[in-house]
Amino acid sequence: MATRTRSFLPKSLRPKSFVPKPKPGYTDALSTSLTFVLGPLMFGLLGAFLDGILGTGRVFTVLLAVIGLIAVVTTIYYRYQAASAAEDAGKPWEKRPNADSRIEPLEKAPEIR
Repeated sequence: MATRTRSFLPKSLRPKSFVPKPKPGYTDALSTSLTFVLGPLMFGLLGAFLDGILGTGRVFTVLLAVIGLIAVVTTIYYRYQAASAAEDAGKPWEKRPNADSRIEPLEKAPEIR
């Protein structure tokens, strides 16, 4: 049988968790900043490695760094679109097809004679 311990301290004096909760938006900002830095950097380092092996100057370094930058911008754009859609879900200004019940699709519209 498990015994239940009772604390004699009021809630305001009880020790709190030692693991702080992250501030809202902090983890998103950290993730986004790391994505901006590490994406082109990793692709650029891979390009520098290939340039060293193949002896092509800085062709692959620049090319892969630009590809990494394009990938980062695309990733951030789609993340923003998904977050915006999640935030706007259920709001009055949300875009919904055929939201106005007075407007019928062409398939259901009456024929004009």
